[in-house]
Amino acid sequence: MRPEASPLIEPLLDKSLSSVVCSSSSAPGDFQRSLRLRRDGSFVIYGKAHDEEENKKTNQVLEGNWEVRGSSVRIFGKRYADTVVRTDYSQTTRRTPPSIFQSDLRIAKFNDLSSTQQQELAALVWTRVGSKADWVEANGAPISITGIGGSILARGADEKTLLAGLTSSLQRLNPWTVSSPMIADALLFSDEVGGCATTF
Repeated sequence: MRPEASPLIEPLLDKSLSSVVCSSSSAPGDFQRSLRLRRDGSFVIYGKAHDEEENKKTNQVLEGNWEVRGSSVRIFGKRYADTVVRTDYSQTTRRTPPSIFQSDLRIAKFNDLSSTQQQELAALVWTRVGSKADWVEANGAPISITGIGGSILARGADEKTLLAGLTSSLQRLNPWTVSSPMIADALLFSDEVGGCATTF
């Protein structure tokens, strides 16, 4: 049966959204997620990651169905991934077998979140493109978080400054946000943001 939509997700149905945060200067690669909730009750989430250092590209897919549950959206289905590793003379594909999952997504505009929720989401987005270990490797040099087209969304010589800058940029962009134990991201309609650059 086709699920009943709600004002919570009506603006998103049958439209594709993509991550606004792509990478950090401390990570050799980029990552972008896209989400599409279809009016027929199905959904798909694609995650595309490119690691320049290891010369690998990973495509993760989550697909299945959704239903509105109060103030959240329950998604359930299967997830799987393919990782392509390239060397000078060969290319290897590793497949992750499908697994079943379910999760409740909280969906909201970034500026509708509380200040604490905004900071938590910015920190979770940072863990997608960087990590605490990056500060050791940076050795005191500032780290940048970049968005589509290489735009600098935040820059800082410490994590607190970096996350404050990212929160400020997200307030300016006011993207849609999705958060759950499985996924946390800030998304805009794909035709507004385009794709993160990858080299292969």
